Amino acid sequence: MTEAEWLTADDRTTRAAVMNLDPRRQRLLAAACCRVFGRWIDYPAAHTALDTVEVFADTGKTKAALRRARQAVQQQREALFAPGHPFVMNN
Repeated sequence: MTEAEWLTADDRTTRAAVMNLDPRRQRLLAAACCRVFGRWIDYPAAHTALDTVEVFADTGKTKAALRRARQAVQQQREALFAPGHPFVMNN
């Protein structure tokens, strides 16, 4: 699928194209989509996790690193939404 086809495709066509990708390319596409939004994410662990996903997609040899990156992002998310954090609205 070319970029022009991708940009003009309807949802059904896009889903079919993604589902026909091999797992490696699905991971890389997911990482690329996250990087688009990553410009607004100021958490180093999230960027490290994306780097790790891309390495995992290309090598398949870093499951432990992928797990550690996922845990780091989860810890930051839990800290962000912990009671008393300035972003959490206390009712």
